Amino acid sequence: MKRESSAAPTRAVRSGSWRLLRIRGQRPTRACTLPTGTGVFVQSLGNECSNVEPPPFFGATEAELRACAAAGYEAFFGDATQSITVDGVTVSGFEDRYRTQTPLFSYTLPPDNLYGLPPANALAISDGAAVIVKPLPPGEHRIVVHIEALGGTVELVYNLTVVPRAHFD
Repeated sequence: MKRESSAAPTRAVRSGSWRLLRIRGQRPTRACTLPTGTGVFVQSLGNECSNVEPPPFFGATEAELRACAAAGYEAFFGDATQSITVDGVTVSGFEDRYRTQTPLFSYTLPPDNLYGLPPANALAISDGAAVIVKPLPPGEHRIVVHIEALGGTVELVYNLTVVPRAHFD
């Protein structure tokens, strides 16, 4: 996938260890070129818990991580408003129908990481709402994720250009 982006000014809002990017004055817009036959994973809201973050985002076992991720999602986003549109068509009811948890996964925290923690290898689980958009026909497409949560509004715009696979480098 070829990616190009035009970054918008953002600031992080802290709520415990959780951060929501708020946009100052404009919407973040990303542009991407992809070949025909490619589905697109679109995430709306999610909450992640790990074995390295402080409570309330900490779990020592897989079961604790699953419970933590689900409880955090409900606590932070239970009353959130979220929508996904693809070329102006709203994906309805995805918040409940397409809410899921990841398998247990690992990641490495580098120095100067988002959490302000020392470098470490972490285990985590995320709980959230997402959809997979079926492959789109060649041409220009627009996916918009609109979120109202934690007293803020974020709108993420993805401008996609789908090209025949033979023309994709």
